[in-house]
Amino acid sequence: MSAYYRFDEAQPDPAQRALWHALSNGSDDPLLRQDAERVASVLAHRAADQNWADSVAGDMERHYSPGRIWEALARTALPLLEPGDVLDIASGDGVLAELAAPHAKRYICIDTSARVVAAASERLRRLPNVEVREGDMHALPFKDRNFDLVVLMHALTYASKPAQAVTEAAHVLRPGGRLLLCSLARHEHKSAVEAYGHVNLGFTDKELKKFVDKAGLEVSSLETVTREKRPPHFEVISLIANKP
Repeated sequence: MSAYYRFDEAQPDPAQRALWHALSNGSDDPLLRQDAERVASVLAHRAADQNWADSVAGDMERHYSPGRIWEALARTALPLLEPGDVLDIASGDGVLAELAAPHAKRYICIDTSARVVAAASERLRRLPNVEVREGDMHALPFKDRNFDLVVLMHALTYASKPAQAVTEAAHVLRPGGRLLLCSLARHEHKSAVEAYGHVNLGFTDKELKKFVDKAGLEVSSLETVTREKRPPHFEVISLIANKP
């Protein structure tokens, strides 16, 4: 263990000040000079030992590093998937579609807001396999067994009848198709989400499983995937289900 002290020249009396100056000006020890010369080198070695990865270990996803951004990670990983024909329900302005559509056979976005649909259409206009429509998740304008993957990404917090929305999603899935759903976990922070237009306070994992079971799908994965570090510490549940 080591300790360092700073001398405040404004505080001591004249005798103490004189003693300090005598010591500081008269010390010309070769070892002290050598230590002073090595300070920069020692500090550099310490910095190298504590590199960036070490300093953020356990919290790396919340810290910036050149090139290490979620978009780059997603664009790198998505080619591993082959989603086929995709329906993105409550797709917003097309952020997910922009990432995933290049790897899909066909990608349909649906949202209730005309303004949001217009923004998504503009964002996705260069992708020839994408179609953006207005539509209601409670009454999907598609035939049954039409998609290989249906995505409900934070859609159910805007659903007045979430069980019905999940059932609609199940209807348009082909046998062997998958439902990918994520939602805020149940919380009690109504005032924090009012500005975002949420019509409910999220769901428990049991509620989500009940919706999916009732729709005739089989859950293959159900877990809490993240918990925000800042209050009120919202949690997100992810669910994947298959259609027999």
